[in-house]
Amino acid sequence: MDWSRAIMYGFIAFLSGILGGWIVAVAAPRLRLIDVPSERSSHTRPVAKGGGVGLLAAFVMMGILLHIPLFFVIPIGVLSMISLAGDRWHISPIVRLVVQTVAAVFVVGHAFLQGTGVGCGTILFFVLGIVYFVGTANMYNFMDGIDGIAGLTGVLGFSFLAVYLFLSGRFTVFGLFSLCLSLSCAGFLPWNMPRARVFMGDVGSILLGSAFAATVLFVSDTIYDIAVTSLFIFPFYADEITTATLRLRNNENLLRPHRRHLYQVLANECGIPHWKVTVGYGVAQFLIGCGAVFLAARENSILLTAFIVAGIGGWVIISWYVRRTALRHF
Repeated sequence: MDWSRAIMYGFIAFLSGILGGWIVAVAAPRLRLIDVPSERSSHTRPVAKGGGVGLLAAFVMMGILLHIPLFFVIPIGVLSMISLAGDRWHISPIVRLVVQTVAAVFVVGHAFLQGTGVGCGTILFFVLGIVYFVGTANMYNFMDGIDGIAGLTGVLGFSFLAVYLFLSGRFTVFGLFSLCLSLSCAGFLPWNMPRARVFMGDVGSILLGSAFAATVLFVSDTIYDIAVTSLFIFPFYADEITTATLRLRNNENLLRPHRRHLYQVLANECGIPHWKVTVGYGVAQFLIGCGAVFLAARENSILLTAFIVAGIGGWVIISWYVRRTALRHF
């Protein structure tokens, strides 16, 4: 590993995140990239959106510089650009889902044909890989609803991926790629936290979710690897799954916008400042990520399963308590 070159790439990614936010902050009114609050929004004033273009630029540049497979970079890059169009114009959820699925077919199909990742060459891996890719991309997008939460999650999630690959002796181009994506999120974060001047937009959240899922699929050799690396953004998965379960129980349409996530309840019904909720999610992500890295070296499925069950159980209890308290007092 040429560390001087790695430092240069990291600086370029960091700068790209900063410049993306600045460009959108300046040009958003003319491009009509303004997020006007509605009854389902967690913000109360118009804010520029689409700042994730800097993350997209970093993703493409690092993909080229690090020689990441084109069937990894191009589908995710195109998906992100279409999501940018969705930040400007309305695109129906069905069309979005179709585009995401096509991108997933290309990315997962490449791993399937090239023998890359866990379960390579099996139809089950191909199908479940598509579900994982599309599900993570949408989950990340749904969770991008308050100041800083998507950016901070990107900083920590991709950093943990890089650390995990380094400690397991697999810090190849995907390790550096993950670190650069983390730094691009760090560059964008000051635009979005503690008080948002620019939103990441779908261009950024869909990019980060799909890039995270694709990286996990490409670097994982076993199901154990996938379980460990997925824990690096555990709060997002936990909040989305518990909220979706609650909405399904109430016969709600999962495609309709809402404010039912735990982080939204904390910010809106409970009135906790966005940055405090974001930091809380970050602390939870950091602690669980450290636990996942600790368990990774032990390769003990029973311990990992117990850790995951305890994490989900704790999240369900906290979610139930917060929602019950909010319903009673706010």
